[in-house]
Amino acid sequence: DLPTVTLCKSINYINKNLKHPLTVKDVLYFSANTVSSVEVYNILGAKVLSQKVTNSLDMSDLKAGIYLLKASDTNNLEIKTLKVVKE
Repeated sequence: DLPTVTLCKSINYINKNLKHPLTVKDVLYFSANTVSSVEVYNILGAKVLSQKVTNSLDMSDLKAGIYLLKASDTNNLEIKTLKVVKE
């Protein structure tokens, strides 16, 4: 069961069926192409990953732990922050 974030016209809509925080082994998949960039921060607030994305985010190089994922929409206007647990 792959974790998928469902984003509609607004990045502020997150699928209510998801367990929060999200649990990810290696890759987090986005179900819509409304996300343009993602920044990942460790629990201490240090940025550990920043990249442009299309429909997925490869987190395989990160150690197991709790991360905050800040996703920006395609216009870089809306930002949503999610808590992610990397297994």
